[in-house]
Amino acid sequence: MVAVSGHVKRPGVFEIINGITTFRDLIFGEEFCGGIKNDNKLKAFVPGGGSAPWFTADQLDLPFEASQVGPAGSMLGSGAVIVMDETTDIPAAALTLTHFYAHESCGKCTPCREGGTWLERIMRRIVDGDGTDADLQQLLEVGAMICPGDFPHAANEKLGLTAVPFPYKMTTICFVGPSAFAPVHSALTLFRSEFESRVTKRVTIPVTSVSSVKTVATAGVHS
Repeated sequence: MVAVSGHVKRPGVFEIINGITTFRDLIFGEEFCGGIKNDNKLKAFVPGGGSAPWFTADQLDLPFEASQVGPAGSMLGSGAVIVMDETTDIPAAALTLTHFYAHESCGKCTPCREGGTWLERIMRRIVDGDGTDADLQQLLEVGAMICPGDFPHAANEKLGLTAVPFPYKMTTICFVGPSAFAPVHSALTLFRSEFESRVTKRVTIPVTSVSSVKTVATAGVHS
């Protein structure tokens, strides 16, 4: 049984054949969701609940099977598929999921308690239009304290793929910490331009300008 929500014509709970039914079948098949609402284009989908890294149309033909989805860089998780169409505000969607997991943290593990809070705070700043380009790197740095190492695009030589099952590593006792970072990392990796369009570039002051200011200040003292 799989639950599908989001921008589909027929959201609901469906019985599928594990390992045979693909995400394309599930989202676009007439016996399932019947396609994207208003016939819009698919932008991204979450294959296994809010804690799962996101997929795009490139992964539509993966079967609903843990051994296939895991090596591709995500997981089936709770069996809840979230579909996002072309109208989706990606940073806002990621913030919604990150807020949930940050709020649900029990506070026992510092990386989750502090990291989740900071992820939400930075994301909200960006969504509200108050972020800077430095915030984008800071998101990844905070996330690396929760999920250190390559995430989720490390080489998996055994399977010959370019991703590993999520999470690669984590510094928390349970899965809530990595869950807060998963939507942020996915959104920033797959749709970075949407973040860049929301942030203000930092202004770098040339050294010559600083020297000029110092000269003017000195002249003012002796005048």
